[in-house]
Amino acid sequence: MLETLWLPLIGALIGGAVTLLGGGGGVFYFLALVSLVGLPYRVAVPTSLATVVLTTGFGSYGHYRQGNVAVRVGTLVVLGAVGGTYLGARTVSGVDTALLRRALGAVLIAIAGLTLVIDRYRTAPTGSVATIDASLTPVRASGSVVLGVLTGLLSALFGISGTPVLLPGLYALGLPAAAVVGTSVFAILGVALAGVGWYAGLGGLDPVVALAFGVGAAVGGGLAPRLLAGVRTDRLEAVSGPLFAVVSVLAGIGFLLGYL
Repeated sequence: MLETLWLPLIGALIGGAVTLLGGGGGVFYFLALVSLVGLPYRVAVPTSLATVVLTTGFGSYGHYRQGNVAVRVGTLVVLGAVGGTYLGARTVSGVDTALLRRALGAVLIAIAGLTLVIDRYRTAPTGSVATIDASLTPVRASGSVVLGVLTGLLSALFGISGTPVLLPGLYALGLPAAAVVGTSVFAILGVALAGVGWYAGLGGLDPVVALAFGVGAAVGGGLAPRLLAGVRTDRLEAVSGPLFAVVSVLAGIGFLLGYL
């Protein structure tokens, strides 16, 4: 088992990376807690969720201060995610874990393809994040709720933060890259809180590991938006989609072959 002293550093590295790219890092936290820390599955799951809450909490605040969060869109996504997480939690107990992992691999690869299509044909919206958020159309509002339901369902079924659905979904709703990243982190905070609530009865949370790992992740997540502020929007637009697609394909292959 890894020494507790190293947990804040590992948490900071993961938290900073996933927050900068618009993620919650649930799958990475879970894998680190199982493979590096040596926690059993039933303890790693709620501990990972607690870490995601800390990371995205600080990350959301940082993105909000930078003006990267479309609050109204993000709030509707969170409302939908609460319902989706409940549905997933009620379903997952009757499905074999190995089957869920392989299904996740297929989903990740499919989403990677969708991301590339959206990235290829997406037209960057004009105006500020505040303008886009204020002009919330019925289509964008209903799409935000549907996106939240899918995100919550994916999180509860596969134990991930929902980033694979959120990022391409927010791009499809017409948000610019910086708003996609910030709003994604904000929405994942709501997903993680819902997950902690629905699975609270499972128990098994390791408070020492959660605190040590989570504090480091929160620091990394809070510092990441400052780095994003110095990146040109057109460059972020150009690399975020393909980078996410590559990571999704690699992770999908790993799940399909049973390595993850």
